[in-house]
Amino acid sequence: MEPFFKSGDKVVINRISYLFFQPQPGDIVALTHRDSILLKQIKKVSSNNKYFVAGINIVDSHDSRNFGKVKREQIVGKFLTKY
Repeated sequence: MEPFFKSGDKVVINRISYLFFQPQPGDIVALTHRDSILLKQIKKVSSNNKYFVAGINIVDSHDSRNFGKVKREQIVGKFLTKY
């Protein structure tokens, strides 16, 4: 099975959507981690507004299992489509 995202894919991210709505489990989001932008899926929301995220290719992914939950401020926007 091929990964959903490949290096070099171009994606469209809606940076406005989370100004009006909170990220929800199942959303694919762009987030900042160190000096990178990562695409991850929200799996769980904590009561303190932190997000457990996992990669789409769960077997080979650097995600919350490695770097912990992410803060709302780290989420750049919601994934819309790739091309």
